[in-house]
Amino acid sequence: MMQWNNRRIVIRIKRHDNVHPFIQHLHAQQVELKRLSFREKEVTFETTHRSLVKIRKARKRFYLKLSVEYLDDQSIYRWQGMLILGVVSFVVIPIICAQWIWRVEVIADAPELRDRIENTFQETFEIQTPLLKRNLP
Repeated sequence: MMQWNNRRIVIRIKRHDNVHPFIQHLHAQQVELKRLSFREKEVTFETTHRSLVKIRKARKRFYLKLSVEYLDDQSIYRWQGMLILGVVSFVVIPIICAQWIWRVEVIADAPELRDRIENTFQETFEIQTPLLKRNLP
């Protein structure tokens, strides 16, 4: 599955004996590691969100605790492919559907009057719904 999320994340891992084999395993899995730093109590590195699945599988294998922090927490909207596709479909689908007449409904005070108007309407216009508005007689 193609992931469209290339957001930068920072991974923090508490120092443990399994940290070095964990990093070597990630390197063997071709996970992009940037700004790798070993401190007294923790190891930190940057990567992309798409690598997070491999990192979590490796974390379970090496019994490590890690924390994930997104670098772009300040932004409300992240303009990724799926978000753009969703916004476009949210706007375009109603515009397209508004070009059609889906049903014709007659509202009247008396049922007899409503039936007469519906019959007259069907005989005069012979409309089959759904109908494009530009084809309306």
